[in-house]
Amino acid sequence: MPSSNMAHQRAQDDSAEIEFRTEELEQEAREVLTRMNRYSYDSLTEYGMLTDDYMTDFDVMEAVDDLSRDEVTLAFTKLDSDPLEAVRILKEARDKAVEHTLGRIDFNNVARAERERAQREEAA
Repeated sequence: MPSSNMAHQRAQDDSAEIEFRTEELEQEAREVLTRMNRYSYDSLTEYGMLTDDYMTDFDVMEAVDDLSRDEVTLAFTKLDSDPLEAVRILKEARDKAVEHTLGRIDFNNVARAERERAQREEAA
């Protein structure tokens, strides 16, 4: 196989690997944030520097307040009369907030940063 074809194939393989890892990372973050835990991740700056970042329950609760304040208030009013409905409303508000919080993370960048960190550690 000519070197240009090999390079093209390697680029396609890398792209597919990054895409797969991106989906895995997003699912991991969803699970962590749904449990209201801290999700830490690497990211790459536009200059190629590796940085650490994170999202926490604070970010999720801030999104709940911004996106679902009225629903949460309604859920609180239903706690005594219809606790199952209150829980359903709260879970819906939490899930909406988690999705909003996930939207603030560039998982493609996180996957590339993970790869870069691994390559740097391997080279060291």
